[in-house]
Amino acid sequence: MGSQQPIYGMRSGHLVMEYTEENIQALVAHYVEEILRIQPQRSYRLGGNCQSGRIIFEIAQQLQRQGKTVAILCLLEAFIPKPYFGEVALFFGRESDRFNPYKAFAEPELGYHKFYRGGFSINIVSGGHGQYFKEPHIQVFTKKLREILEQMPTNESRILTE
Repeated sequence: MGSQQPIYGMRSGHLVMEYTEENIQALVAHYVEEILRIQPQRSYRLGGNCQSGRIIFEIAQQLQRQGKTVAILCLLEAFIPKPYFGEVALFFGRESDRFNPYKAFAEPELGYHKFYRGGFSINIVSGGHGQYFKEPHIQVFTKKLREILEQMPTNESRILTE
């Protein structure tokens, strides 16, 4: 993303932990502590891919409960059916049969309005599930992500989990 777009990566626990509510909340608490240690006073740009979408969603809510500003929450092939009051950017692979909501619903945005009350965008990028981090799809994904980030103030942290 370039030198002006620092990104901090965190592990989702995939393949190393059972996804129980207790484990997820422990991981969330740990990451919130780490985030606040690194960038205590800024607003945040957060993102999570697939199963880590739930983790980053919970991190965003924890930060908001602590009075922090989450400028945007990017969910890549993840839909968390819980109310969220900040801006959400949803990304789905065009060829992703399992996760692309347009493969199952004519107007999935109608359902998203119910939960994402701070506004949202739906971004369809090339590739199937897990492919948009690889050539040639990575260029399409990063171009769209840059467009979204360029619309935001530049003094914010970006956190994407894999």
